[in-house]
Amino acid sequence: MSITIREATPEDAEAIARLNAAHDDLRATPAHIAAHIASYSAVERGYLAEVDGQVAGMACLRLLPSLCDPAPSAELTELFVEAGQRKAGVGRALVRHIEGVAAAAGATRLTLITAWRNTEAHAFYHALGYRLWCLAMSRQLEH
Repeated sequence: MSITIREATPEDAEAIARLNAAHDDLRATPAHIAAHIASYSAVERGYLAEVDGQVAGMACLRLLPSLCDPAPSAELTELFVEAGQRKAGVGRALVRHIEGVAAAAGATRLTLITAWRNTEAHAFYHALGYRLWCLAMSRQLEH
């Protein structure tokens, strides 16, 4: 099995939407995803993992400048791996690739958020050396 990681292009929007729908609540259309990739790559970039030429997973890296830190803030914003490809090194390869891109951009820390009850993800990230760091809070905004 050969795992290749590459940066996503607007032409990958359908595959990204398929992965997102399978593992999350899809709120973005393929058209939105394609437009985001084309317009916002300086802020957030997607990466695809291919196994033997087929898309098997994706991860996104958000890099933001910081007012109070000369190093950019780096966040792993998405990670999805096809059910049949889990525990085969795809997720690990994606995370390590994201870490490398973030470090090359000058980031000194990579932050991620997982759902409170997603204990499988917690175990995966702990195995990669991630530790609890802060408490994240959110509030639904009304429009």
